[in-house]
Amino acid sequence: MPDPQKDKSCWTCAFHDLDNDTFLGRCTYFKTKGLPPKEIPPQIVDVGCKLYQPKQS
Repeated sequence: MPDPQKDKSCWTCAFHDLDNDTFLGRCTYFKTKGLPPKEIPPQIVDVGCKLYQPKQS
């Protein structure tokens, strides 16, 4: 079981949006900058990125 304090994958990120259009979802961080959300690449989804923000419980 992954440790939620150490797991910084897209699956636990506040910016992750699992929509019906994409398999891995979209990153909504870019919407905060006035840009469209971006599709999350397979090589990033389990690792995360520098824009990670934890989901609020």
